[in-house]
Amino acid sequence: MKNRRKRGVGDVVVSWRRFFRFVALFVSSFLVFSALFIFLEKFRPSIKAVHGGSVPAVMVAPVHEAVKFPDQTLIFIKYYQSSSRLLTKDDLFCVFARTNDSSKVYKELPFAVETSYSGRQIVRCSALPRHHTVSLAVTRWTVDNRFLVGATYQWDRLVYDAVIDHDNTTVAFVKGLNLRPGKVADVSRYECVYGWDLAKPKLLLRSQVISAAQEIVRCKTPLTVLKAPRVAQSPAVKVSVRIKGKNNSRHVFAP
Repeated sequence: MKNRRKRGVGDVVVSWRRFFRFVALFVSSFLVFSALFIFLEKFRPSIKAVHGGSVPAVMVAPVHEAVKFPDQTLIFIKYYQSSSRLLTKDDLFCVFARTNDSSKVYKELPFAVETSYSGRQIVRCSALPRHHTVSLAVTRWTVDNRFLVGATYQWDRLVYDAVIDHDNTTVAFVKGLNLRPGKVADVSRYECVYGWDLAKPKLLLRSQVISAAQEIVRCKTPLTVLKAPRVAQSPAVKVSVRIKGKNNSRHVFAP
């Protein structure tokens, strides 16, 4: 009888020990997960800061333009500060959305990300499907924000580069005018158009074309453009060549 009582008391002691061990294990697990959750929460603001914090890790301006090729789409981005860390191929997604339904999107990694002059980068994405728009997203963002692309141009109707020459004339390299090789074109048919936003015709400056042959058009640069202050963070002036009497123009990148 005494042995049974001793065994019963021992069983109760063992059960209470197991209970306290279970409680201690539960409390320890809770504290570990709570600490881990707080640790992760502390790092979340730095991810959001990529697109809107006071000390962003990467400062990127809105995407300027995109150019559609038959086999790929080129997207041009510019940084606010030359000291910003450049984005890499693994940092970005190419985002394609239907024109009539922006909720239907799909993402993919770009083919490549190339760095050019003046802190610009060229992102190479897949060919743009019909009735779709393209934008960029940062892979680390926890929210569905994107760099919206301004205008998207056809590669064969484009001023693909422009420079201001030593005599202050603008030399534009144009695709799509279909000028005959070895023959100087009638310059009265064309005009050059300058502006910071070519979609606003009331704010554009127009100038005469001095010469045009094949893919090279030389324009008289307006004094307003020559005297404009060149600030690294400000948008550059753009130039376009327009056929007189037609609304279509061949757009550009900045001279």
